[in-house]
Amino acid sequence: MKKFISLVLAAAMLFGFAACNADKPENPVNESTTSAENNNSAEKKKDIEFLSVYTEKAYEYETYTEDYYYLTEINYQKLHLSEENRKKYPRLAKALDSLNADKTEFYKDKAKELDEYASEQLGYYYEDGEQPTVYTANNEYFLQRADNVVLSIRSDADEFSGGAHPNYGYGGYNFDTVTGKELVITDVMTDISTLPTILSEKINSKDEFADGFFSSLEETLSEYTAEQFNWTIGYQGITFCFSPYEIAPYAAGLITATVYFDEYPELFNKKYTIAPESYAVTLSEWSDVEFDMNPSDAKKDKVSVGLSYYTEEGSYKDISLNLNGNEFTVEDVYAFSAEYYLVNSNGRYFVYLVPHGYNDYTNILVYDLNGNEIKESGELDRTAFGSLVWEDENEDTYQAKLAFNNPTQFVLETTFDILGTYSAFKTYTVNSETGMPESTDEFYTVDESFAHVLTSKEAFNVKILPDMKAELIKAGSEFTLLRTDGKTFVDAKLGDGRECRINVERDEESYHLFIDGKSEYDIFEDVFYAG
Repeated sequence: MKKFISLVLAAAMLFGFAACNADKPENPVNESTTSAENNNSAEKKKDIEFLSVYTEKAYEYETYTEDYYYLTEINYQKLHLSEENRKKYPRLAKALDSLNADKTEFYKDKAKELDEYASEQLGYYYEDGEQPTVYTANNEYFLQRADNVVLSIRSDADEFSGGAHPNYGYGGYNFDTVTGKELVITDVMTDISTLPTILSEKINSKDEFADGFFSSLEETLSEYTAEQFNWTIGYQGITFCFSPYEIAPYAAGLITATVYFDEYPELFNKKYTIAPESYAVTLSEWSDVEFDMNPSDAKKDKVSVGLSYYTEEGSYKDISLNLNGNEFTVEDVYAFSAEYYLVNSNGRYFVYLVPHGYNDYTNILVYDLNGNEIKESGELDRTAFGSLVWEDENEDTYQAKLAFNNPTQFVLETTFDILGTYSAFKTYTVNSETGMPESTDEFYTVDESFAHVLTSKEAFNVKILPDMKAELIKAGSEFTLLRTDGKTFVDAKLGDGRECRINVERDEESYHLFIDGKSEYDIFEDVFYAG
C-alpha cells in the first residue's frame, strides 16, 4: 500500500496511518488496455456508473478543564458506500472499512497524546490568568471521483499541539473500484520519467512562484518513487499536492499542480481518462482548484471558495467565491461551516454552496460560473443532500451525508413542518441551463429511517388511497407518515396496512395546521416540531 512521503515536524504524523491494510486480491485486474478498446467515445462515457459515497462525521473526542474550558478537540470522518454499492463492489467496501478502522485507532491514540500535551501546559496558563489553549486534530474528506473505475478522495488534516502555528498536510486515496487495490501513480500513468519536469514547469509557472522560487524542484522530484507522490484523479486529469515543508517552507502553504489528460495523452492509461458528460467534485475551503471549463480556449481556470468575515458571535458572515481572480460575495449566510461542490452539467459549470448555521436547517445556494462573471442561479430552502442511516448491533444509530458527485441523479432531503418536523426526499437532476436541481417526482417521500408516527386523539375523516374514498378513522389509531406535497396533504399508513391522505390547511396568522376545521393538536397526540 501507498506510504506517504514524510513531512517535517508533526505534520508527518497526520498521514502515518494513511495506508490502509485491506487485503490485496491475488489476481488484480490487468490495467493495461489498448487505445482502441478504451477510446473516449459516447458509448464508453455511457458505461460510467457513479458510486454513492457517504461521509460520516465520526466521534468527536473532547475534554475540558475543571472550569469547563476546552482542553482538546478531535474531529475526523469515515467513508461508506451505499448498501447497493457494498454488495456490487465488496472488495472496495472492505478497503474502506479497513481505512475507517485504521483512522479510528489513530485518532483514539491521538486523543490520549493531545490530552497529555494539553495537561502539561495547563498550569502555565492558570499562572498567567489566561484561558488554556485548545489542542486540536482534524481530518476531512473531499470526494474527487467515484465511479465503477476508480474512487478518489482528497484528505486534509491538521493538528495543533503547541508551538507557533498548527501543522497540516494533504493526502490522496485512490482505489480501484473492482479490486479494492489502492493505486499508485504508475497504475494510472504509463510513464512517469518526465513527471518531475512537467510538475516543475507547472509549479514554477504559477504567479506566486514566478520568481524562480523552486530552482531545484525538478531535481527534488526526480528522487520520488511512485509510492511517494500524493495525488488524486478526476475526470480531466491528475492533481498532485505537496504539503508544507515537503518541497517548500511552511509559508508557501499547499502547492498543487494538475496534469491534464489532453495535455499528455500518451502518458496515461486510457482506462482512467474516460469522462461522463456531467459530474461534480467536492471543493476544499480556500484551496485553488484548477479546471478547464472551456476546452476551446488556451487557458485553464481556477476556482476557490470559502467562508469569510468572522463575526463576534463566532460564525462567519459571508462566503467568498473566486473565479480566475473575479470575486463574488454571498452575503449574510452566518455559517460555522459549509459544503462546496463544483458541478459540470453537460459542459456548463456551477458551484453549489451548503452553509451550516445556527440550526439544523440548510439551504442549497447555486451560482453560475459560465461567462465572465459569477451569477446567482437560485436557492433551495431547508434542503440538504441525502443521508445514509444505519443501526449497529448495539442499536446505536449512525448517519452519514451523501457526497454529491452525480448531477444526473441525486437525492435531496427537504425539512417540512407538516404534522411535525421531519425530512422528506425527492430524486433530482441538474438543469444544464440554470444549474438548479429539478425533480420529476410528484411528491416528497418521508425518510423511513426516521419513522414519524402519530396517534389520533379523536376520530376524524381521511381519504383512503388510491380511490380517495372518505372514511372516519377512530381515536387511538396510528398513522405512519409516508409522503407529502409539502403544502396541503400528508399520506400515511394505517395500522391495518392501508394508506390514506390527510388534508391540511394552515392558518397564516398562527401557522397552526387544521384538519376538518380542527387544530392538529386536537386531532393528534404529541405533534412535535423542532424549535
